[in-house]
Amino acid sequence: MAVLLGGIYAVVWLFWRPTRFELEGDALKIVWPLRSWRLPLRIVDEIEVMDAKTFRSRVRWAVRVGAGGLWGGFGWLATGAGWVRFYVSRSDGLVLLTLAGQAPLLISPEDPEGFAAAVRGPSPHRP
Repeated sequence: MAVLLGGIYAVVWLFWRPTRFELEGDALKIVWPLRSWRLPLRIVDEIEVMDAKTFRSRVRWAVRVGAGGLWGGFGWLATGAGWVRFYVSRSDGLVLLTLAGQAPLLISPEDPEGFAAAVRGPSPHRP
């Protein structure tokens, strides 16, 4: 049983818990230990920095479909405002990205304000 639980923790850690968020050219890159996902910035319609209280008031209620605990939460949130994909390590300094044609993305980068400013930067493809 311990081996099974250890295996589950290892898979979650390696494939589903991001280690960092990077801005790479015209994309947001979410990096996990064994994979990465590039999100083109051209589909970011809006970006907002908020705390957990503001997020909760916006979505009204949420049920997590994914993992959560000591090292944050990641997966999907079924909310009163619809589905939200999330990768957070804390409840303050949240960044909500509204995406064209996709569910919103909620993340907690190390420097939320700096991250949002960089996404809003001078590129013609950025909001």
